[in-house]
Amino acid sequence: GYTVIALTLLAYGLAEFVHSYGFIAVFIAAFTFRRSESKHSYHEKLHDFAEQSEGLFMSLVLVTFGMFIGQGLQSGV
Repeated sequence: GYTVIALTLLAYGLAEFVHSYGFIAVFIAAFTFRRSESKHSYHEKLHDFAEQSEGLFMSLVLVTFGMFIGQGLQSGV
């Protein structure tokens, strides 16, 4: 999973260095990596990593959202 994160950060950094669009560079890098690795056994591990990362991020978002709601209710707004 860290290989893909490094690939996206590298693509973004290089694109920004040459004054280009980093978002498009990351999209193309991810698309290229996915196409080249779709039949590889590493693809399943990468998919599992993406699901775990998504679950972790979603739990952090929900906890933060809950904290904001609790603070709002406590302050009487």
